[in-house]
Amino acid sequence: MRSYDRASNNVYNSELIIRAFVEQHWSSSEIKEQSNNHGRWLQVPSPERANDTRRCLGFNVDTGFVSDWYSGFKGDFVQYVVHHNDLHSRGEAERILTELVIKVGLSPEDVIQTQQPQEPEEPKPPENEVLLPEIALPPDTFPINLDEELPFLWQNPMRKAQNYLRQRGLTAEEVREYELHYCFVGRMADRIVIPVRDEWNRLVWYQARDITGHKSRVSNKYMNPFEVDRSKLVYGLSKIKPGACVVLCEGFFDAIACRGVVCFGKYINDYQLQRIALCQPSEIILGFDADLPGVEAIFNLIKNYEGLGFRIIVLPLGIKDLGDLIHDRNLVKKVIQEAQPWNAITKFALLARAMRGTT
Repeated sequence: MRSYDRASNNVYNSELIIRAFVEQHWSSSEIKEQSNNHGRWLQVPSPERANDTRRCLGFNVDTGFVSDWYSGFKGDFVQYVVHHNDLHSRGEAERILTELVIKVGLSPEDVIQTQQPQEPEEPKPPENEVLLPEIALPPDTFPINLDEELPFLWQNPMRKAQNYLRQRGLTAEEVREYELHYCFVGRMADRIVIPVRDEWNRLVWYQARDITGHKSRVSNKYMNPFEVDRSKLVYGLSKIKPGACVVLCEGFFDAIACRGVVCFGKYINDYQLQRIALCQPSEIILGFDADLPGVEAIFNLIKNYEGLGFRIIVLPLGIKDLGDLIHDRNLVKKVIQEAQPWNAITKFALLARAMRGTT
């Protein structure tokens, strides 16, 4: 069988062979098909962990990329076959896959044909995926443009929104990319409206952030249009580039500062972590707030997902969250690069900063 060069992959990474391999090693009840911005996936239980009900081993049938969330394996399909069968070379794996091709009745031409370049398709959710309903932004809500001059008095409210975002350190490009809006009247008036889209670019929620500073209660800083099943939400998934680290944050401005993701709450669940894993990050770094609830959230994640090998950002003294560093992107990069593995020293540093913030 001749090779087909596509990055580090080859003809053995075709969808037909990947499906044949997966169906040979896992039952149909164990295989779940997923789809996201990075392609279509076959999710199965990892052989690296007993009773893996989370299906943390993923095969991307579009790219040939394989990721095992428990073992930390990331590579192309042939590399996975080497790893899975404890082989010594790709040649040995290719011989096994050649035998599989013959066994399932495929021909080299069948496989090569599946590898021809195709127009990329907009990812669609799997048929069995339970989706949140699409919604619209509130009335009298308009996009914010930091490059736009606003000379008229009646434009003062929008000018305040521009100034607020500039003071927070956002660029005009980021405001466009994250689709930040301003609401003039109604329940969400005087607020920056931040759209929340799912992996298939559907608007499913938003939050509205007060910019007046007049709200007496912290709970009024952000307003929601309605209660939603936040366990299904992960903000910022489309910003994750395969092979890059991803920072898990608490707030929108934190996420913009480091192009991270937000899971809306202190307690992250299997579904959200699996969605992040499907984006093929090299690792997940925890960038939670430097307060006691943030430290508690980190402790819970370490306890529940010990095998994922998180690194943890320890913020400089006096800094509450990553959003506070948005004016200095070099410092943001620095604290991410210096994120620490979980150990007693990291635990002590987190607690010390959190306790200092409460005094």
